[in-house]
Amino acid sequence: MRECLAALGADVSWTRQPAQKFLLMVPHRATLPEESIEAIVGWLRSLPAAGAPFYAGRSTTPVSFAERPVRFGSDQRLFGILTPAPPSGDRPAIVLLNAGAVNRCGPHRLYVTMARRWANLGFSVLRIDLSGIGDSPAVAGERENLVYPREGLKDIGAALDFLGAEIGATRFIIAGLCSGADLAYQAARREERLDGVVMMNPRTFLDLDLNRVEQPAPRLPRESELVETEEARRVPAGLRQISERGIDAILVVSERDPGIDYVDRHAPAVMREAEGLPRFRRVDIRGTDHTFTTIASQRRVTDLVTDEYLARHR
Repeated sequence: MRECLAALGADVSWTRQPAQKFLLMVPHRATLPEESIEAIVGWLRSLPAAGAPFYAGRSTTPVSFAERPVRFGSDQRLFGILTPAPPSGDRPAIVLLNAGAVNRCGPHRLYVTMARRWANLGFSVLRIDLSGIGDSPAVAGERENLVYPREGLKDIGAALDFLGAEIGATRFIIAGLCSGADLAYQAARREERLDGVVMMNPRTFLDLDLNRVEQPAPRLPRESELVETEEARRVPAGLRQISERGIDAILVVSERDPGIDYVDRHAPAVMREAEGLPRFRRVDIRGTDHTFTTIASQRRVTDLVTDEYLARHR
């Protein structure tokens, strides 16, 4: 790397820092790499005065957007990154919801990739931090890093209000992974302004108990032994409600992911019926994990949502 930068005319200096475990931990449990940050700050302070030549590099990815941080909500407490698309017709704006306690970048920066790709296709995208997650402070009396914050659905409504005022959006798609998919599912059953909802590996659909969902799956019963539970039946009933409200919905799930696996085991018949709904599509992706960790699986899920879902709005 040093040789490559030097060949481009950069004045390269380097320093060795201790290994950092924060890169291997979930964000809300990691500690800041203070020594590395101090080294970077010290290097910045040593730079020549303004006006001296400085190598900034260049991007090879053509983009038609200019991302910017935004504050929104009645008290400007909520934070997000807006990736606006150029004016190109009446396409819905997209809101991406936190996956667990990971900030608006999404697991492995998946949301960043999605937002920039979709903006180039003409969809403005707002990646938000819900209350108490990332750079959005929790409401008074609440703890930080609650993946299902009490104000979650209100936060989503505030995001739609902001997009309406900021870019004139009147139609919206909500998308999320894990807990973000759960909240998207719930919002689609309540919010009147939605055209679509994308649910990637919902953890519980918020109709199930998280501890029960995450228990090891028992032996799969034979067809004659299947007993549907009322609790699990609420999920396909909710999907039917979303479809009947005229909202296009796509459910993207990894093979045997806990949330969908629980529903499949305890309400198999009605889940099969739900797959025939006119505005609902389920896609199962094999060979990946809950957060689509590998680059290949991230591309698969992004391509799938783009080609099979957003194509309806082009």
